[in-house]
Amino acid sequence: MKKYEMEKWVSIKGYEKFYEVSNLGRVRSLDRPWKNWRGDICVKPGKVLKPQPNSKGYLRVELKVRKTVKRIFVHRLVAEHFLDNLESLPVVNHKDFNPKNNRAENLEWTDMKGNMRYSWKHGRFVTAKNKFLQTLERIKEKNKRSVIGTDLTTGEEIKFHFLNDVKKFGFSPSCVCNICKQKRGRIQHLGYTWRYAE
Repeated sequence: MKKYEMEKWVSIKGYEKFYEVSNLGRVRSLDRPWKNWRGDICVKPGKVLKPQPNSKGYLRVELKVRKTVKRIFVHRLVAEHFLDNLESLPVVNHKDFNPKNNRAENLEWTDMKGNMRYSWKHGRFVTAKNKFLQTLERIKEKNKRSVIGTDLTTGEEIKFHFLNDVKKFGFSPSCVCNICKQKRGRIQHLGYTWRYAE
């Protein structure tokens, strides 16, 4: 395949007889001989491993030798085998911020400060203040929606132009919001059902 034309494979340090990593961010196992129950020597063919993402999207592979299993991040494997690290820097940075793009050309060695500076320079670093302002803006947008409460006994409806206005009549904005969004199985609050106004 064309996308793998420039691929170079090297043995993984400590796993020389078992695994290889490529400059394109792939990891493969090598053919492995083994004995069957009759004592015959068989060969288990090698294959390209399918990496699994962690909670932040960074890809990991499992390297297995006998009964020992070790999970290793693919970007670190690629950096350690294809990038010089003369200053012994501890962090591997993805230049395009894509944790799944583990090509050697997309990686670089840095430290925590360098990583933060790079993110800041490219507009990816979000401060606590910015996060707070974004959350506040989302709350404001949510509160702008009109809600309608229907009395379960009489069928009478009351309308509030803003979600927070329900507090003035003793209702809980969070409860009303959950009912409008059909969350947590709630269907009524203080004798009223609730829905967003169209």
